[in-house]
Amino acid sequence: MEVEISQDDTSDPSHHPQLVLDVVHGVYQPEEPAPNQVPPLDVSTPTHVYDAMSWMLELDRGLQRHYTPGIFDVDRAAVIRGRVLDRFGDPVPGIEVSVAGNPEFGVTRSRVGTGVYEIMVNGGGSYTFNFEDPYLADSPSYLGAQRQMEVPWNGWLALPDVALLPRTDLVGGTVTSAGGIIVGPSISDARGPRSLRLYVPPSTTVEGDGVSATSSFGVWLAEFTQSPGGSLTALDLMPASRQATSSPTGATTPIAARGPPSETA
Repeated sequence: MEVEISQDDTSDPSHHPQLVLDVVHGVYQPEEPAPNQVPPLDVSTPTHVYDAMSWMLELDRGLQRHYTPGIFDVDRAAVIRGRVLDRFGDPVPGIEVSVAGNPEFGVTRSRVGTGVYEIMVNGGGSYTFNFEDPYLADSPSYLGAQRQMEVPWNGWLALPDVALLPRTDLVGGTVTSAGGIIVGPSISDARGPRSLRLYVPPSTTVEGDGVSATSSFGVWLAEFTQSPGGSLTALDLMPASRQATSSPTGATTPIAARGPPSETA
C-alpha cells in the first residue's frame, strides 16, 4: 500500500490548508506518459537535462517520487534510463528503482507494458542503483539486483537491461545443528547440466532481524545466470555489475523465521 499526502494551497489568507490523503492499494505501477503529458522542448536553444526532464518529478505524472524538494542541481542533474525484464525478456512493471545510500533522490518504478524507467540524480560521481520488488503474497515476486554507473554532470545515460529472477526459482532445504549439504535447483543449458550445492558446517547458527540465534533454519538457493531468454545474456541476469568472464552466480539465503526469503548473493 502506498500513501501520498499533498497540501491544498491557495493565496486566500482566510483559507485553511487541507491535507489530501491518497491511498493506493497494491504495488504502484506507472503507465507510459502520454505525448501530451511531456512538455515540448525549445530546439532553438541548448537545454539542461533538468529543464528537459523536470516534468517527471511532478506528482500527477508519478514517475519519480519521495525525493527531497530542491535536491536536484540544474547544472548537475542527470537522467538514467533503462528497462527491467524477466529472464525470458518480457517487461516487468512495478519494480522499484532507487539509488543506494542516496534516499534524497527518491524512487521510481518500471512502467506497465515496457518495463522502462527513468530516474534523476545529481551527476558527478559513481552511483549504485537498486532494483527491488516489494513482496506481496498475491503477486509475482522477484529477487533484487544492483547496477553501478559513473554519472557525469548534465548527462543522459542508458543503463543496460536488468533481468530479474523470480523467487519461485529458489529451492530450499533445512539445516540443523549437525550441518549438512543443501542442493539447489537442477539446471541444464548451454553450459551443461549442474546444480548449486552449499555446505553448512556443524554448529552453524543464524540470527538477525529480531530472530534469536538458532541452529535450525532453512536455506534457499538459486542460480541467477540460468538460461537467459530472447536477446538477454548471462550478464543481464547478474545480481550486480560483473565482467563478461564471470562464472555462473548463485544466491543463498538463510531463513530463521517464517516469511518470504530475502536474498543475498
